[in-house]
Amino acid sequence: MVSDEWGGYPGSSYPIPQFVELVETNPDVTSAFALHPGSRMKHTPIPPASTVSVRFATRADVPTILDFIRQLAAFEREPDAVKTTEADLLRDGFGARPRFETLIAEVAEESGSVPVGFALFFPTYSTWEGRPSLYLEDLFVSESARRH
Repeated sequence: MVSDEWGGYPGSSYPIPQFVELVETNPDVTSAFALHPGSRMKHTPIPPASTVSVRFATRADVPTILDFIRQLAAFEREPDAVKTTEADLLRDGFGARPRFETLIAEVAEESGSVPVGFALFFPTYSTWEGRPSLYLEDLFVSESARRH
């Protein structure tokens, strides 16, 4: 387990990213991202009084994570560049030795929680700083959840 001195969290070998608080308190962080029109995600406007929560992803979230990855690639005008499969994400993110972790942002609705964004990150090491660090690979928030 990673030392709490640099942000470790219980049950994980990776540090918790400080961007969780940033995402929860500053929705402008994600204003550069767009929602892919062909997405399988629910496209409902989010009422101003909605509750946003951020949690660690589970194996059950893999289809949602892959959908967010594809939406981000479409925004970057590279929709065919994504070669990742659900099997890849399961193996590398939820296998015996996870290579990355994912946070899922959700909005509470009457019918339940709706995923509206994700952050995929992994540990690294800063040779200049001489300490563990974190690399944020992807950060995406669906258009309906921005400015919330």
